[in-house]
Amino acid sequence: MHRKDLLAPLDGKSITACCEDRKFGRLWFGSQYSGLYSIGKNGSVRHFDASHHPAFGTTDGNFIRTLFCDEAGQIWIGAGRHLIIGRLDANGFREIATFKNFGRILTVAPDGEGNIWIGGSSGLYCFPAGATFPTQVAGNTSVTAISAYGKNKIAYSAYEQDIFIVDNRDFEPKRLFADGNDSLAMNACSDIYRSRNGELWAGSHSQGLLRYDPASKKAVRYTRQNGLPSNDVLALSESRDGQLWITTSAGLSKLDTRSGRISNFNESDGLRNTQFYDKTLLFASDGYIYIGGNSGVDCIRPDSVKIDSYCPSIIFEDLKVQNKSVVPGAKDSPVKQSIAFSDEMVLSHRQNSFSIDYAGIDYNHSGKLRYAYRLDGFDKDWIEAGSHRRASYSNLSPGRYRFRLKVQNGDGIWSPETTIDIRVKASPWLTGWAYALYILTALSLTVLITKLYFSTKFNKKSLEISEKQRLHEQKIARQKIDFYDNISHELRTPLTLINGNIDLLLQQHKAENGEKKLLSTISYNTNRLLKLIDQLLDFSKMENDALSLRVSPTEIVPLVRNIGDSFRFNIRNRGILYKLHTEREHLRAYADEDMIEKIVTNLISNAVKYTPDHGSIRVEIHTTTAEEVQRKYDAPTPFAGQYMELEIANTSDPIGPEQLARIFDRFARLEPTDKKGRMNGTGIGLHYTKALIQKHRGFIRATWDETSGLTMSFVVPMEAGAYRPEEICAPSPVKASDGIVLPPDDELPVMREPTGKKAHTLLIVEDDPQIHSLLHDILHKDYDLLHAYDGEEGLKICREQMPDLIVSDIRMPGTDGYELCATVKNTPRLNHIAVILLTAKTRIEEQIEGYDCGADAYINKPFRLKHLQSVIRSQIGNIDRRKARLAPSPDTPADTIQEVPGGKPMPASLSDIDQRFLEKLHSFIDKSIENPDININVIAVELGFSRTSFYRKMKSLTGMAPNDYVRNFKMKKAAKLILEGNLSIAEISDQTGFGTQSHFSTAFKKYFGVSPKDYKDKHRKTAGKPVAGQETKN
Repeated sequence: MHRKDLLAPLDGKSITACCEDRKFGRLWFGSQYSGLYSIGKNGSVRHFDASHHPAFGTTDGNFIRTLFCDEAGQIWIGAGRHLIIGRLDANGFREIATFKNFGRILTVAPDGEGNIWIGGSSGLYCFPAGATFPTQVAGNTSVTAISAYGKNKIAYSAYEQDIFIVDNRDFEPKRLFADGNDSLAMNACSDIYRSRNGELWAGSHSQGLLRYDPASKKAVRYTRQNGLPSNDVLALSESRDGQLWITTSAGLSKLDTRSGRISNFNESDGLRNTQFYDKTLLFASDGYIYIGGNSGVDCIRPDSVKIDSYCPSIIFEDLKVQNKSVVPGAKDSPVKQSIAFSDEMVLSHRQNSFSIDYAGIDYNHSGKLRYAYRLDGFDKDWIEAGSHRRASYSNLSPGRYRFRLKVQNGDGIWSPETTIDIRVKASPWLTGWAYALYILTALSLTVLITKLYFSTKFNKKSLEISEKQRLHEQKIARQKIDFYDNISHELRTPLTLINGNIDLLLQQHKAENGEKKLLSTISYNTNRLLKLIDQLLDFSKMENDALSLRVSPTEIVPLVRNIGDSFRFNIRNRGILYKLHTEREHLRAYADEDMIEKIVTNLISNAVKYTPDHGSIRVEIHTTTAEEVQRKYDAPTPFAGQYMELEIANTSDPIGPEQLARIFDRFARLEPTDKKGRMNGTGIGLHYTKALIQKHRGFIRATWDETSGLTMSFVVPMEAGAYRPEEICAPSPVKASDGIVLPPDDELPVMREPTGKKAHTLLIVEDDPQIHSLLHDILHKDYDLLHAYDGEEGLKICREQMPDLIVSDIRMPGTDGYELCATVKNTPRLNHIAVILLTAKTRIEEQIEGYDCGADAYINKPFRLKHLQSVIRSQIGNIDRRKARLAPSPDTPADTIQEVPGGKPMPASLSDIDQRFLEKLHSFIDKSIENPDININVIAVELGFSRTSFYRKMKSLTGMAPNDYVRNFKMKKAAKLILEGNLSIAEISDQTGFGTQSHFSTAFKKYFGVSPKDYKDKHRKTAGKPVAGQETKN
């Protein structure tokens, strides 16, 4: 019977599943709404409906999505949510079991060991061979396709997840693309097929066809760009010759797996179906392919399908410019004759937007033609146009192009290219002379606007950087505030215990002067810490609006006077003139004494910080009226009563209006004026002060003029009526002025000449008086000490006294420790001096900066006494070893003397400057050694030193006076010449500058203890002795 007649009963039916029963030689077809059909080889047809199984009569079960006949003679039917297992017989099948708990059944397939796998909307299940009930392998997923993947494995696809591999020995799903390559994922898979060569093929809705080689782990994707008629791939199967057959939403395709060429078939090739279904593609044992669709079953014999080798010709049909067809030969026409016969078209500058219509000549299969074109000089790659027969371009630049066109038939064979040259003329305003004019004009404009543009851009960039930096600093500062708020509470308890016990010691025992000084120093610094912690806590409370105002009658003048006294050392040490002017000695006002104390302390501290050395600070206290406050402070509605006004004016560099306008903003700071451009502080102090004054119902302002310098003034109400009742309290018996921390009024160490009683002299450079006193107390017993309180004074003492070692703080007014160290280490007459930096700068970057300046050691504050002493002893030991190396004794062998630069190596601890200094000194002495008049004055002038500086340099570097060093050099030179034996004693006396032989012999015997002759004999005998353990040869 003809195949068409055999399948006639299925015409018009929606065939949604198919399989082959090889035991009885039947084909099985499942349908949508029409039940189940079996067709025998003899043409017998059986129809199975609800009368055969009740599931076929239900709305859900009347849609058969999958069929499978296993090797055990069973048929597996997925009808909606029913999984029907039947025993095949001559009449059809006999039901064995029906399951309804798998959800909607979508696919059934075996693995290589006879296990049956079920996939559906509720997950993946496995019927082991011979089992009557399945095992769930994966839940909470919709399994759309299953395929055997080797002997023990299957591959399955999960909707919106990917393709997974399961081993039937452990049932552990693993992603096929375990490396997470999302570009290869197939999340809408319709069918999976494993070909005979082991490759895995997967089709999907919208994502085309995926080909995966397990051996090489390589994957290739096929889409419309590769020749498929659609990216919706529905079913896959392989013919006997290894060709892959594919159904898509746009027809049937054949993929040559070796060449990758795709042939497409549709209704024009005789297919009856216009729509196919998932996994409904069967390659049967009779050599035919059966394909189910919306109009029945298509039947194809693969070996009867021939490749269409016809290459259709292609022609240009029409040329449109600005969407209007061009008339060949007309005025301004790009072509003189029809574009189909033209080799070139010339477009004016107004015609650079155009389209070309084309067509392939194939009257039988014109619907299967696919086009591709490319414009050389514009397109980088070929453009796949599909069946579209027009190429459009717009706004082409002037130049020459070539348009290339080709067509592909239904079997993927491309035609030869058809080409046409295109030239686009330049606009008149794009010609050479026009460009020259443009260039001249552009250059003129560029000269005019470049400066303005770059200036604006630079300013904008600077503002952006400044803003980013400001925001970053704000963020860091806020984090610091939170940290300080937490840690301040933890610090108060131990500090209170320390301070209380010290007070008890001072009250209960009559300590000696030394002990009392130490206890007073501890008490003073403990109180300083407590005051700083109080300010941190208040600032945090103010940020959270939790700081309360408590005013009571307060004496203002004594409070301000005590605050000024707390800065007396810094003021006196820097030569600042400090004056306090008051309207009257007793000025009583309602005020929060603690808050006023913090306000005045911050303002005076700011004045001291920014006043240059030998400048002046003026503090003035007086009363003023509300009208004056409104005029002077631009206050909106001030309190109507009297105000107390306090002005603090200090000498300062000019401050511009912009800086003054934001001086009280948080994180705002004055521009640096010191040599290093450094600014201390975070810019919070004045903002904190302003907030306290505003909390106190007051106002603050800042002005600058050449006469007074920078003036900070503020006002606060004096009368109780300015405050709420709950803010007024009785006077406290403990006054804030009593808590002002005054430094101990001890006599500070002063610089003095070294006594010479101790072997080494140290210079202490420290601006904090108590740290300075502590260092003095630690070191004065072991070393002669010199004292300086800033870097400039320290450099001056270095040049005058030339100490052996400097212990210096880093953070000091004027010349800081970094600059002091760098200056010392780069000055030839000073660079041998060791420098120890002693500082609270503990960050690694700051330590690196110190060592880059030449520091020999870096000690962090707070330091341990033994650590400091150990580091100093180590540095002094290095100095002594250097001196011993550079000042040889008479017992030192004569051949170790350095006669000229480049002789024996210098000590490793010497700096490059000192090495060059000694090399130059040795060279000069050696060159002038015969001159008996050589002396310290001549050598000092030659080396660029004064007599005093040269003497101190030699003593510090070698431990010897210059004349002694020269004499030693001459003696070692003479000893070397004696041992060489080439000159007489008289000649050696002349060559070493001793004048007479008798003078030389006397000096030689005094230095070495023997006469020149005896020295020569002694060393000859020593040289002639055999080495221990070695026999003397006769």
